[in-house]
Amino acid sequence: MNAEDRIEKKTVKAIHAAKSHLLLPEIVYRGVLKKRYEAHTSKDLSEAQGKDLVRYFNDIKSRSNRAGLTCSLCMPRTKETGTIPGDTVFPVSPEQLIIIEALKEAIEWQHQDGFSRWLLKYFALTEIEYSPQASVVINALKKLLKSQHHCSSCTRSPEKNGGKNGR
Repeated sequence: MNAEDRIEKKTVKAIHAAKSHLLLPEIVYRGVLKKRYEAHTSKDLSEAQGKDLVRYFNDIKSRSNRAGLTCSLCMPRTKETGTIPGDTVFPVSPEQLIIIEALKEAIEWQHQDGFSRWLLKYFALTEIEYSPQASVVINALKKLLKSQHHCSSCTRSPEKNGGKNGR
């Protein structure tokens, strides 16, 4: 990477500010860097890649703002109640949207609209609106990703399920 292509300090600060605003877990942040840019840290990015990452994070933030979503720290939870009442449902959080986006990118879909097809087929959803929906989708995406990658830590073989992985 040329010296003029190297990421500027202000862009690194903007990346970390956007990451902090989204309350993005470190593991998800590192996954986004690796998947999108084959980088381990923000300092490994070029200036153009850094600006693209800031736009990506800001797009996720603006989508959640347009939908009227609040972050998990802003959710109305009190110490008196301890737990959330059973009839209360929260909108999907920005953190959940980021995790879903990272998992979507990591999975090898057979079709360009593979995620949309999968979401409709297995969950009868066209979009994820609520936190419980997002939690179920995240768990299913993790299992799908795990079944695609034949790692030694997998407890089940994808061949047992026909090897199609719901795609």
